[in-house]
Amino acid sequence: MNGSHNEMTFSTDIGAIESITLTKLYMEELAPEQNMFYRPWTINTTGNDLNKLVNVVGMVKESGAGIVQGSAIAGTVSNMLTPSIAKGVAPIPEGWGTTRIRFKLEVDINYAAGFTIVNRIQGFTTFHDPSFSGKLDPNMVFVINSINSYRRDVHRGFATESLRSADQVVLQYSDTLNADKFMMRPQDVFTAMTVNELTYDPDLQSGNHVNITSAATNAPKFSAISNQSPGSYIAKLLNSYQQAKDQAAMGFDAVNLNANASIIAKETMPVQNEFIKRLSEMLNSFGSTGEFTYNDLITLDPTLDGRTTMVTLDKGMRPVTSYESVSMQDLSTTISFQGTCIMASILTSSGLTGLDFSVSNMTTDGSMAINIIRSVADSAGSDLAQLTARAARLIEYELMPTVTRDGLISLQLDVSANKYMSTTVKVMLEGERPKEYSLPTYANATFLPELTPDQKDLSMLGYSLDNVLSAVNLSANNNSLTNGIVEL
Repeated sequence: MNGSHNEMTFSTDIGAIESITLTKLYMEELAPEQNMFYRPWTINTTGNDLNKLVNVVGMVKESGAGIVQGSAIAGTVSNMLTPSIAKGVAPIPEGWGTTRIRFKLEVDINYAAGFTIVNRIQGFTTFHDPSFSGKLDPNMVFVINSINSYRRDVHRGFATESLRSADQVVLQYSDTLNADKFMMRPQDVFTAMTVNELTYDPDLQSGNHVNITSAATNAPKFSAISNQSPGSYIAKLLNSYQQAKDQAAMGFDAVNLNANASIIAKETMPVQNEFIKRLSEMLNSFGSTGEFTYNDLITLDPTLDGRTTMVTLDKGMRPVTSYESVSMQDLSTTISFQGTCIMASILTSSGLTGLDFSVSNMTTDGSMAINIIRSVADSAGSDLAQLTARAARLIEYELMPTVTRDGLISLQLDVSANKYMSTTVKVMLEGERPKEYSLPTYANATFLPELTPDQKDLSMLGYSLDNVLSAVNLSANNNSLTNGIVEL
């Protein structure tokens, strides 16, 4: 797989592959991090928020749009779906206090039809041993954290790229197998709803059945980066269920609506990624793999060493101990966590690698002020001004409505977001001292809001969201029109 066109041609669902080329590998030494913590989604349906959601869904139907957009309901669900208090340290190989390397690997999958699928694979190593005197330890393990997949077409010598998929890669790391970790993606929530119909006891707030399909394993599972945004998360639930209802209306299994909605909401399968597929085949891995060594990469492509860049630790880098601890339970900490999560989604959907900006709703006239300081495109040849304008719109309609609880909180954020390194967020709440946080985007798949160490959290979330869907007439238990409620 060194890019030679003498290789065997592989066939996929989008055509025959001529070659797979590891085009470049960038690595950077990192200092130890603060501990990161689980903050799984929790839901609150008290107050008027549920009625507001019902009204918004009704307006979507009346407009004829059909599909609920996450940005359209971001403020509406900002009080309903929020991160919980810290629920223990999120495990990472060798612990957060270990010196390690972040990496970005670019892989070109060249198709016979003339286009290329570009995978930008980002993650971290389990450790870094500097005793190799500038050489990489060939047995150092690389852990995939996220994969952004683009389609590149060339017309008259000009290349354009369009985003195909963007996924976090969740693993049960080899040295943390005794630490339970469960996923709460929309597909897992629908599965939990199906299980809860038989086993959930709302008085005990627990399910009697462990949903094995949601458990993290040493084989990777994907979760769309957009799942980190509350609006996008709820919108995916609403739209998937509506599609299941539409199929039922056409005679397709009207009994198992939640199960069918889970299939519709299903995430990309790792085996659908050609790099992971080829790597897994080479390693004779059972299923798929999300970990590899530098030796594995050199086996795939012996010429990669000449396209590998290693950047040593910046001794002048601000120490993480100078930032606020993310273990606190105050509002600023929650906002910094939400801001980091949502910015990962915004950067990806906008086609940006990095974005520095300031945003505030503490203006004299109550309007929102956004000041873009710097932006960096993820793909060469992109229209940076257009990408930046899209990001600014998402900051206004997705980020701010969420962190301000639909305008109820007055604040200013100074953000330096980087899709491949770390994101810093300075939170300035009215009447409080500024607090600045740093969260490692290169390892954010370890502490996603759709992850929990307690399987009961998934059961409870499924139970509560089933009630939300019922309120907008999308419940699996009631497929008839609810009085006073507008169907999606």
